[in-house]
Amino acid sequence: MPRREWMLLPIIVLLLSACETALSSPVLVAPSLPTYHITVQERAIEELEEAGPACPRDRVEPGCSALKLFMDDYGALRARLRALEEE
Repeated sequence: MPRREWMLLPIIVLLLSACETALSSPVLVAPSLPTYHITVQERAIEELEEAGPACPRDRVEPGCSALKLFMDDYGALRARLRALEEE
C-alpha cells in the first residue's frame, strides 16, 4: 500500500469511531391493537364454538379447524402485545 493511503487509515478509523453510539436499552414500540364492538365479539364466539377443534400445526385432520388454530395464535399474539403495553 502506498504511503499516502497508510496516512489516511488513522483518519478513517477516527471518523468511523465517531459513528459508534453508547449502549442503551432498546426501545420497543408495540402496534396498537384493534378493538371490536361487543356484537362482533359475540358473533366471533358463536362461529368459533361451531368450528371443530384446532388443527395441529403440521397437518389437517378430519373435523379440525385451521381457522381456529389461526385464531388461537392470534389470541396469544394479542396477549403478548398487551403485556408489552403494560411495561
